[in-house]
Amino acid sequence: MSRSTTRLGLTGSIGMGKSTVAAMFRDLGVAVMDADAVVYDLYAPDGAAVAVVAEMFGDGVLDAATGAIDRAKLGAIVIGDDAKMRALESAVHPLVERAREAFVEAHANDDVVVFDIPLLYEKEYEASVDAVCVVSTGDEATQRARVLKRDGMTEEKFNGIAARQIPDAEKRAKADYVIDTSCSLAQTRARVEEILSLVKS
Repeated sequence: MSRSTTRLGLTGSIGMGKSTVAAMFRDLGVAVMDADAVVYDLYAPDGAAVAVVAEMFGDGVLDAATGAIDRAKLGAIVIGDDAKMRALESAVHPLVERAREAFVEAHANDDVVVFDIPLLYEKEYEASVDAVCVVSTGDEATQRARVLKRDGMTEEKFNGIAARQIPDAEKRAKADYVIDTSCSLAQTRARVEEILSLVKS
């Protein structure tokens, strides 16, 4: 990637509206690498992570019909078990890093690129970007209500995911920019546009 390209990290706790903000950046013509989407592809039928994950945790993590990794089954095994989660990450993260390198190469001439990384601070990826945007409602009750509306989400699963994330207030304090999603979509988009203008200047 050329030195003139600004690398913007996008993160936020689950349920804060990060995917909506990522879509706004895309609508404004910014290339976004979604770490979750990369993992989804790795877990898809014939994905690069399928064989290694199945070897680690058994064929019970596979979708019998498609041969893909069943994320719900895998989650039931690793969420709440730090050792298993670390083992999974040690296998999958190098594959994600290869995808990141390919993304960087493909967008070497862009002014700005965004890396959408849910655990950016938790995994200390902030040093790999030029600035960090944290997406937040500033309200944990709103966060919990949003997440629990998702299909297949339970209190136990939410608590397991939240336990892996540093507190939202701490993320906001660390951030270069905060994007508020407790307001209207128009106001959130205006903030995204403002940040994009600032990092291009």
